[in-house]
Amino acid sequence: LFCNALSQNYSVGISGGSDRFTYRTSLGAVLTRGTAKGNDKTSYNGSINISTWLHPTKVKLDGRLSGN
Repeated sequence: LFCNALSQNYSVGISGGSDRFTYRTSLGAVLTRGTAKGNDKTSYNGSINISTWLHPTKVKLDGRLSGN
């Protein structure tokens, strides 16, 4: 009926770009086993970040999108 609780976290990210444009994306997962049988939970998350200069040294645009 009961067991030891356990939590596992996984994540991966990638980033890159140039002088005028950069990006970063990441994905993750959390797996949790509760103390009561059948009380397990898995959740996922992700994000994307971008940044670009529209005009050198004057106008910069940043954006972020994330979700769970």
